[in-house]
Amino acid sequence: MNKLPTTPDNLFAFGSHRLMTPHHPAQELEHYWEELRGNATVPKRADIDPRRIADALEYAFIIERIAADVARFRVAGAHLTVLMGTEVRGIPLSTFFPPDERFAVSDILEHLFDRPAKCRMMLEPESRFFGGSAVSGEMILLPLQSDCGEISRAFGCLTTCGDINRTPCRFKIRTQQIEQLGLYRRRPPVFRPAPPPQSVPAFAEAAAPYDTTASPQSRTLPEYLRVVK
Repeated sequence: MNKLPTTPDNLFAFGSHRLMTPHHPAQELEHYWEELRGNATVPKRADIDPRRIADALEYAFIIERIAADVARFRVAGAHLTVLMGTEVRGIPLSTFFPPDERFAVSDILEHLFDRPAKCRMMLEPESRFFGGSAVSGEMILLPLQSDCGEISRAFGCLTTCGDINRTPCRFKIRTQQIEQLGLYRRRPPVFRPAPPPQSVPAFAEAAAPYDTTASPQSRTLPEYLRVVK
C-alpha cells in the first residue's frame, strides 16, 4: 500500500475534527447558509445561488424529505458521483451508509427537519479490509424551507480524504453534532368544529302543540273510498 504524502489535500486534523482541504468547502457552504439565514430560523431553498459557492459545488448537494425518515438527493456535485460510482440524483441519502447505520441516519434526519437543527457528522470508512476504500469524511446538513414554507429540504456538503479504491464508498458515523436552531416548526392546520346552525325566525314555523287530553274517538278519522253509481 502506497503511503500518502502529507499535503494539505489529504491531511485530517483529528483534534479539530475538520477536513483539511485547500478551500474548506464545508465551511464555505455553512457560511453562505448563515448569510442567507439572516434573522430567520431557516433560509429558503429558492434563495440558493450556485454562483456564490462555485468553489464548493463539487461537494455540495440538496436533499428532499419524502418520508418521516427518508430523504433523497435532488441535486449533487461530481464528488458524490465519484464516491458512489454512479449518479446519485434520486437515491436516498442513506445509500452512503451501511444498513446498521440507517437508524442513526433516520434519527439525524428527524432532528434536521423537525427541530430544525444543523447536523454535522464525522465519517470513517465502512471497512478497511478486503480492498475497501480507506476514505474518511465529513458531512454537514443544513435545513431549508421549500416554496410552501415547510422545512423539507436540506443543503449539504460531503468532503473526504483518502484513496477511493473501490466504489460505492459507504461510511460509518464516528461522531455527530446536532445544533438546534429554534422552536420553529410548521404545524398542520388546527381543526376547529363548525358552529351549530342557527334558525332564522322569519322563516321558521312554530311547531303544532301535541294535545294529550284528546281521546282517540274525538280525533278526525279519514274518509273511506266508496263507489258512486
